[in-house]
Amino acid sequence: MGHETGVKSKDRTDARHRAHHRLRIVICLHRLILGGDIINAIEMAVRLRDRGHEVTLFAIHEEVEPALDLARDAGLPMLVVDQPRGIRSRLRVIREVAAFVRDRHIDVVHTFGHRDTYTMFVGAHGLAHVPLVANDYSMTLSASRPRRTPLVVGTRRVADEASGRRGPVTVLEPPIDTEVNAPGVADGAAFRRSLAIGPDDLLLVIVGRLARVLKLPGLLASIEAVVRLDDRRVTLAIVGDGDAREHVTSCASAANATLGRRSVVLMGQMLDSRAAYDAADIVLGMGHSALRAMSFAKPVIVLGDGGFAVTLEPGTLPGFAYDGIYGVGDGGDAAARVSQELRALIDDPQLRTRLGAWGRSVAIRDFSMERAAAVWEETYASAITEPWSAIDWCLDAVWMARQYLPGKVKLLLGGHVEEGRTTGWTPAPSDDRAATNTNT
Repeated sequence: MGHETGVKSKDRTDARHRAHHRLRIVICLHRLILGGDIINAIEMAVRLRDRGHEVTLFAIHEEVEPALDLARDAGLPMLVVDQPRGIRSRLRVIREVAAFVRDRHIDVVHTFGHRDTYTMFVGAHGLAHVPLVANDYSMTLSASRPRRTPLVVGTRRVADEASGRRGPVTVLEPPIDTEVNAPGVADGAAFRRSLAIGPDDLLLVIVGRLARVLKLPGLLASIEAVVRLDDRRVTLAIVGDGDAREHVTSCASAANATLGRRSVVLMGQMLDSRAAYDAADIVLGMGHSALRAMSFAKPVIVLGDGGFAVTLEPGTLPGFAYDGIYGVGDGGDAAARVSQELRALIDDPQLRTRLGAWGRSVAIRDFSMERAAAVWEETYASAITEPWSAIDWCLDAVWMARQYLPGKVKLLLGGHVEEGRTTGWTPAPSDDRAATNTNT
């Protein structure tokens, strides 16, 4: 639609030529807490840099910023702007972003969340006419993303939900760096010693945000499952922090009091959690955390909402192809399901070994960072070669404003707006995991 404006034709031709060579890319961190999508974005930025591209990270300051340390350790340059506190400061940030992408001759901007997408859509894409690629690794399509720019999603379900949008949609499961996430790269033995885990003991590990949205049901079910197992060999270590920390801490304390021993341990947030994965005998989790566990050759129990708990194995893997490594059960006894899956793995060390080796082979084959980097490069090339259109931008601006303003009004009235909620989410009709999961 429309004609090319703002970016000179020669500049666009040069960008087309560089699309498969050296690009100047901005990758946005939508939060500075540690989570799978943030870690994934940083690891992807490193891989793109190592493939010859010039990559800069963008973020907005927050009160707690552990992801900045991770980015600095990776040696990535960053543009971090102050948190806007009103209309004037928002306009200042937008002007700052526009000036930055112009001065650095940025070829493409890649966003991952709400705030960074709004900021870059107006500042980089609107004012500076830099191509924008939006990411959406939510379980359902986020309505706040622009509808005419390229979109990268993590599951076929979300891609189907996005079928009515004007821009191209690419399905790319969240990738994992199988080289830096591999058995023996971290000191798992030291992690086990810190918890007094002996060679005959079993360490269960959960790594992730202690968040009320998506995460909390699985966390509480896992703690209760440890109580029901009542196996002195078993310890559950939970690595992470978040808004549900007090709730999880209270439940862990109650579990320990019931069993009369320290069976559930909250490790807090770890900037580098690889030692926890390496130390584990069994990992419980979802999404990126489950993939990292697979890369570390650990057996994985996938957690979700509504009592969902399924061991990841050759027979269950196809069921995750449409919805991603997550699920929703029928709302029954979640702890019973988790304990059932755990007991099968606890009682069969050879099964744990086989599933661990199989999981690593799948991670290398299907979720490698190299494969993902090539897909991203193709997506960037597509975005760069599409001429900027004022009409498209205005239509998207109207669409995004309609999605954004009701939430702002709700906040002003004292309400709460959350991203990533899965209300109304149900497994695909062809997905037999729910039926499998109800056989407790």
